[in-house]
Amino acid sequence: EMCAQIKAAELFWLLVPSPENPSQGAYWEHAFAWSERKLTIASGGDQRFVFVSLSQILVETDECAFETIKHIYKRRAAL
Repeated sequence: EMCAQIKAAELFWLLVPSPENPSQGAYWEHAFAWSERKLTIASGGDQRFVFVSLSQILVETDECAFETIKHIYKRRAAL
């Protein structure tokens, strides 16, 4: 079901886990979204992990990622 949801999505936003709360599942989902050629956005956490570097958009905070996503959809709606 998770793979189907990622395939149906236009983009994938990874809230990068902090070193204190590692998550292999989050990185697997991100890699799957990337392999499906989804727009991938990563924010926050420990951004040194290899899968994070594959993101098309990488921002420091979750708030900045949310604003970026809103901007993407505003531009699409205007077209």
